[in-house]
Amino acid sequence: IRNTSHSTPDVCQEFFNHGLVDPLVWRLMPDHDPLERAEFMASASTSSLLPDASHPWREACFRAAGSLINLAEKCPDVAHRLASDRRLIYLLIEAWGGANALTPVVPNNKYNGASSSKLGSSSSLPLLHLGLAAILHAAGDGGALEGGLDDVMIQVLEKEKIRKRVAQRKEEERKRH
Repeated sequence: IRNTSHSTPDVCQEFFNHGLVDPLVWRLMPDHDPLERAEFMASASTSSLLPDASHPWREACFRAAGSLINLAEKCPDVAHRLASDRRLIYLLIEAWGGANALTPVVPNNKYNGASSSKLGSSSSLPLLHLGLAAILHAAGDGGALEGGLDDVMIQVLEKEKIRKRVAQRKEEERKRH
């Protein structure tokens, strides 16, 4: 699934049409089985929604999250489906950028150690995956998420805009020299 999720939009749409998305979501959010759900929630720390390294299903969760993000990149139906669940979006953000990606940065807040100059930095998060961007845009612009985007989601999109502007300036500077 992970390898073919990098495939063409037609293949990704067929995965969606044949119900492949829901089992991957279930892998990340085992709401159907109360015992597994309790064990899953007990494994998630307060700073992380994904299981820690001591749990054997950690790798499966990351692979499922990566596959969902890849599918969302090529298939708007997948992006819209994933964008309708706030907790799932948090899991996907964490799988992409780590638990730190779930912490909103408040300028000049002595408690989170962030300065206003760090806000403009794009180094704290990796390049935004196009699939995750599609999910966030479906959640916000597409209206899939009740209540719209929150501070964490907006921050992810804003940091990507900053990163793009910095990259464009560097490219323009490189072309001038």
